[in-house]
Amino acid sequence: MPLVSRWFGGNARLQTCLVSDPAHVVTGDSGDHVSLVQEALVVLDEARIAPEEIAGRLYGKSTAAAVLSYKKKRGIINRAYQTVADNIVGKMTIRSLDDEISAKELQRSRSLLAFKVPEQPLGLIISQSHPFPNRWATQVEQAHKTLLKKKPSPAGPPAVAVRQLQALIRSAGPNGLLLFAVGHGIAKSDFSASGGFDLAERTVLRIGGVGSSRDPKTFANVFYDEKPPPNATIKFSEKEIDERTRPAGSDRRLKNFALFQTLSQTFRETKPLIVLLTCRVGLSRDFLQKVSDIWQSPILAYDDFITYEADVRDNRILLRVRAILDRDKGKFGTPNPGTNTTFAETMIPISIRDMSLFFPR
Repeated sequence: MPLVSRWFGGNARLQTCLVSDPAHVVTGDSGDHVSLVQEALVVLDEARIAPEEIAGRLYGKSTAAAVLSYKKKRGIINRAYQTVADNIVGKMTIRSLDDEISAKELQRSRSLLAFKVPEQPLGLIISQSHPFPNRWATQVEQAHKTLLKKKPSPAGPPAVAVRQLQALIRSAGPNGLLLFAVGHGIAKSDFSASGGFDLAERTVLRIGGVGSSRDPKTFANVFYDEKPPPNATIKFSEKEIDERTRPAGSDRRLKNFALFQTLSQTFRETKPLIVLLTCRVGLSRDFLQKVSDIWQSPILAYDDFITYEADVRDNRILLRVRAILDRDKGKFGTPNPGTNTTFAETMIPISIRDMSLFFPR
């Protein structure tokens, strides 16, 4: 039976590993197949692998150690000729990895773990100018040169920023990846139709939920044109009320919503996978489901705060930056670092319990 997971199944090298002893993955190997194994070990075992091996897609000492640890925990030994586990990925090991990843894909992590290596560049990291997230985005771009490109946040008046964002969406192409590391997330778990997130820095393009229309920082409320339920006292949508009565601020709201509809059409045409690297907005589930439905795009968001932890030399020279969950601040190099590992220097934080996925209906 071939490899069946979406994560491993499309890689010819690993398919061969499943059936051919000479195709075992060993120390010194490099390539996409090594990267897939490394990242699977992080997801399944929270393995710690040297950043230079990750960046070079190299099966080095730390990767071999992670494989050995994985095999020891599961008793993966070919008893025809072995008494202890070794540090190579052979037939039994790749089958075990594939089985475990397949099980993960059946849970709520299926979209995250389906980020297999594409044939062409499809990913854009839209980054704010603050030095910490900006440096992190640069690190991610450098580590995945053929896959991801960093782009600056849209800027200027809303009409200009929308045109800039439309160009970015189209450049990612159909079913591309758009990772927004540009601003804040707003969530109220007890009122999940409310909330907000930024598509550009400095709140130029803040998307809001129920109750956000009167907030001057909100660019567009996704429920603005939604009619109340039939039994409600008010019979008109916020948009209809603005059109009929023209209260203060209505001109701006109507103009911005027209821009939002134009932007939404661009999302619908390309259907990118959207990653919101913003705080806690994943808790606003009804709000994000509405956005996913309007844009016809899947959305990955976080239920915890996102923060950036930097290594600084001489209190002034910025070295490496890690994108982590807030609860893991200060844990780098400790026995239980959570998301605060070297992987956080070149990847989004991986914590299945803190990630929320929304699919268009």
